[in-house]
Amino acid sequence: MRKIIFIVLWITVCVSESMAQARVILPDSLQVTPRQAPHDHQHEMEEPFDTVNLVLPAATVWYLHPRSGDRLVAAMDTLKHNYQQTTIPDGYSVAGGYLGPIGSPFISKIFFERDETSHFPFYDAYRPYNKSPEQHLFYNTRVPYANLTYQTAGSRPVKEQRLKALLTTNFGKRLNAGIEGDLISAKGLYRSQENKHNDWSLFGNYLSDKFESHLLASTSTVKQFENGGITDERFILDPESVGENFSTGDIPVKFTNTWNKMKTNH
Repeated sequence: MRKIIFIVLWITVCVSESMAQARVILPDSLQVTPRQAPHDHQHEMEEPFDTVNLVLPAATVWYLHPRSGDRLVAAMDTLKHNYQQTTIPDGYSVAGGYLGPIGSPFISKIFFERDETSHFPFYDAYRPYNKSPEQHLFYNTRVPYANLTYQTAGSRPVKEQRLKALLTTNFGKRLNAGIEGDLISAKGLYRSQENKHNDWSLFGNYLSDKFESHLLASTSTVKQFENGGITDERFILDPESVGENFSTGDIPVKFTNTWNKMKTNH
């Protein structure tokens, strides 16, 4: 895991440095939202837009409507408040069912938060982590944009890690290309609960006055160990009856050498 983190960091720094002298790319005027002047309550009409000192966004981000293909603008969240919620399973729904560690199968207990069943339903259980086309973000940037995050929790026996890396840049006003990686590793709180994710995406878009095109190519590999549940419910319902100190890793489970491996390509 340390070698992978070092390689991703090195590639990000090298590419960012090589593109640092790239010329400024102005986004399409149709994607620009002008900043309004402050409203003066003493006047009935608002002041006109300041077209001279117009502040252009550094990046425009959107995702595609799964049926019509329309571009739907997505706001970039840069606040630190509740940042930890972006990784833990509880951050995806106020009522979700999951196996405990990050990267494990997840389903919302609220029916209206669930998506339609896909053509490959086995991957639907990993919706918070998958790279389906309707969830992918596309970019139009004035300067090269890189985003690298690393989150970890727990001691070595139950350690959880997630590394996400994104690098995207424009080649002219119309063409954008980028690459994204998402690596998850979790040991789990119980025996035989480990899971690993290796997700990579290559994406791009071309926008002109008469033509729009989007490209997404992604590959995902998920390896999930299965334990089938615990064999003695007293460890959960009545731990004092066991008569000894124990941790979650000491609770006996049904399976100890069973796992699933799934690979998907979009």
